[in-house]
Amino acid sequence: MEEQKRKGRGGLAIFLLSAFLGLSALSSYLVATVAEKDRFMAVAVQSAIFLLNQVRSGQERGRRAIRSAVEQFQSEAILWVGVIGPLGRLVASSGSRPPDPPVSHEALDFVRSKKEIYSEILTTGSNRVFRVIIPFERIHRRFPPPPLPPRLETEPPPLLGFEASQFLVVMDVDTKEGKWLWTWAFTQSVATVVAIVFLWVWWFRTKRQEKMIAQLEQKQREQESLAKLGEMSAVLAHEIRNPLGSMKGNVQIIMEKQLDEGVRKRLQIVLDNVQRIERLTKGLLDYARPPQIRKRKVRVKDVVASALDMAGLKEGENQMGEKTIVVALEGAMDEMVEVGYEEMTRAFMNIVENAKDAVPEKGELKISGKKEKGQVKVLFEDNGHGIQSEVIEKLFHPFFTTKAKGVGLGLAIARKIINAHGGEIKALPSHKLGGACFEVTLRCEG
Repeated sequence: MEEQKRKGRGGLAIFLLSAFLGLSALSSYLVATVAEKDRFMAVAVQSAIFLLNQVRSGQERGRRAIRSAVEQFQSEAILWVGVIGPLGRLVASSGSRPPDPPVSHEALDFVRSKKEIYSEILTTGSNRVFRVIIPFERIHRRFPPPPLPPRLETEPPPLLGFEASQFLVVMDVDTKEGKWLWTWAFTQSVATVVAIVFLWVWWFRTKRQEKMIAQLEQKQREQESLAKLGEMSAVLAHEIRNPLGSMKGNVQIIMEKQLDEGVRKRLQIVLDNVQRIERLTKGLLDYARPPQIRKRKVRVKDVVASALDMAGLKEGENQMGEKTIVVALEGAMDEMVEVGYEEMTRAFMNIVENAKDAVPEKGELKISGKKEKGQVKVLFEDNGHGIQSEVIEKLFHPFFTTKAKGVGLGLAIARKIINAHGGEIKALPSHKLGGACFEVTLRCEG
């Protein structure tokens, strides 16, 4: 429980740190946007002030002074400058070409009604322009002209009062000047994304490693437990085997004599149970004894046929008491595998016996081979009652069984033999027949 709480706190910390870094990247974008706009606005206003001073300092008055100042105006940051008169017409322009895109009437109406500076980002094709519309009156009030000398007081100053309020200056600022802001914001955003990805990759790798370590520790504990169980089972099996053989022999001798039918039935029950205990002790010895594998190259089909024969089955239809079991072989059954023939036959037989007990009166058992990437997979599928998800992990544990008279060692022995060959066995639901499917993976040639 404490370990789960620690992992939960670690995940929350990574999430909060990622959220903080994400907000930092977003704030960088917002700061770049505001800073870009403020920078372009300052460039436009300074250029408009410079233009107004040029108009004031000229020898001409009125619209001529404006045209002269606009034509002489030069700035690397300003792409185009124009002055719009009272009727909304272009009075003066820094070039013969009209602005692209044209100045909208909505923007002009806004500036005239609000007496405020208007700005917007315009995009035409691959060009990006920051357009600012400034009323001359606003600059005139904030930066009034210096007082005239006494001898010239009779001359009216240029662009005063109502005359200034009639004109609007339009500045198209080159947005290339602000590229460094977006480069900074983009670099910080990329660094933030890389940091977030690194944090989560590190977190998931750490969790995966912890899970793998936990699985290895669990597997080691199981192996130690099974090793102790195997040792104890071997001792018990040896101790039980001799008196068990004596009991079985005496019961069989007694049953050869003339006996009452009731006594004979009771002795048969005793004999059946003795044989069941005998099978259990044999299974214990088989499980406890390390498999002595002498490998040789054989066909998968030969091992399967031998396993079927030991289980009393063959390919085709089989009558097993009240059951009719149809066995089908298909797929890559001619692949060559290097295995211990007797041991792998025993493993396959245990799987077949499990399927034989699970199928209904009209049973089906399909054994198929599938080759992929230097391995062959042998699938044992049946139409039995299937495997419940909660018992899949326990199927290969010693003494675990769902059968009324089962011992619970058949699949455990099968897994031990298959693992000793470097193979793997898995229990799955059979999608084709609706029952259980045992998938055995072995290395093969080619």
